Amino acid sequence: KSFVNIQHENRFEGKSSYNLKKLVEHALVGIIYQSDKLLRISIYVGFSFSLLSIMGIVVVVTKYFISGFQSGWASLFVLISLSTGLILTSIGILGMYVAKMFEQVKNRPQYIIDEKINI
Repeated sequence: KSFVNIQHENRFEGKSSYNLKKLVEHALVGIIYQSDKLLRISIYVGFSFSLLSIMGIVVVVTKYFISGFQSGWASLFVLISLSTGLILTSIGILGMYVAKMFEQVKNRPQYIIDEKINI
């Protein structure tokens, strides 16, 4: 990726036609459609769910053998959290894969030459 620095000038007259609602919609479009940050966040959240669930499984199994912990809601909660984390991680990884394919399919050049001089 590359960046082009642009120096913006102040508005000479009038005011922007963007209100708060339009600005929020514009920001959401930029975040959702032109970035993979949400996919990365879903991968991190899913991975965190999975890790916490694995730690919960260790706690439930340890308590079961030490004090005769009654199985029930705790084990069910841990298994649902684990499956949710794994599904969220898988969907995030699949989304990243599709996003990379979409970027490749667009076949955009890395830069555009506006004018050729002395060639």
